[in-house]
Amino acid sequence: MVLGESSSSRIADAAASDGAEVSRAAKELERKGLITRRKNPENRTKLILAITKKGQALYDRARNSRLEYFQWLLQDLDSAEKAALDAALLKLVQRVDIP
Repeated sequence: MVLGESSSSRIADAAASDGAEVSRAAKELERKGLITRRKNPENRTKLILAITKKGQALYDRARNSRLEYFQWLLQDLDSAEKAALDAALLKLVQRVDIP
């Protein structure tokens, strides 16, 4: 999955997180070679963040591990039980109302 470029403020909004926290994390991710940061040509005070190939590879490994874990976790549920769990989780997400 490639998420493309984004600003730290858009990432903070999407994650319901503090912009300063995202900015600090971005510095560390850049130091590790997982993202790049560059000035936004339309607004030189803002940075544009983009995932690197190394970062994408790490993301893909983490995502695959998570999918394997959930497959393992749900393996004993039949389709009706999975549907009921899905419906219950959807209600919880709607209650939290995270955009």
